[in-house]
Amino acid sequence: MKFLVINHPRVPVPKRAPIEGCVDYFTKFVTRRKATVYPMVGPKSYATIIDVDSGEDLNKVLSDNPMAPNEEYWIYPLSDLDSLLGNGDDVQERIRTLPIVKLRDKSPGVYLQKFLVIGKVAKPIPPGANIKGSLEQLRILKERGRAEAYAIVGMEGFVAIVEVSNNDELNDILYKNPLGRWGEYSVYPLGTFAGERRTLTEIGLTRSEMLQEAQGVSTIG
Repeated sequence: MKFLVINHPRVPVPKRAPIEGCVDYFTKFVTRRKATVYPMVGPKSYATIIDVDSGEDLNKVLSDNPMAPNEEYWIYPLSDLDSLLGNGDDVQERIRTLPIVKLRDKSPGVYLQKFLVIGKVAKPIPPGANIKGSLEQLRILKERGRAEAYAIVGMEGFVAIVEVSNNDELNDILYKNPLGRWGEYSVYPLGTFAGERRTLTEIGLTRSEMLQEAQGVSTIG
């Protein structure tokens, strides 16, 4: 079972809240290759894509976080795009008919920004909402190595971590998504553990050796 989990601290955060323990806790998933974890820009939050065997296992993951009493969780059950779209020639033909997002090549020296995008269909669902086309566009990005994308279980929508060279490129992707004007999008900029380690060390918030070991690590198998 795969889930997107966003942990968001309640405001105001108590002065004695175990922030360093929370940092270590999520860093553990990076160093042990148990999940994909991205620090979210702004509030002290993480976007985590994690595989667990059951709902009980997910509950343990959330409750064992030292900051659990001070945080709220947003949870989205995920499924692979291929499980909905299939792999037949007819699907490939439909993909070719979609507007292709022209992205810059990921060449050496080109810095790409990561964004978490959560897209949902407005309710009630209009008859013109192209949900399948929306997911097919994401698979194009996934095949090009520019997105990690999933359908949301039980909800007409998707979760994607998209790499782009600038905000205009991201805007281009969302405007051209076949969900079009029927879509509601939430977009969150993502950071790296290397950047988070540097910032937290500079402000004296953490001296975690585990966090230092995670420098430069972002994708977990």
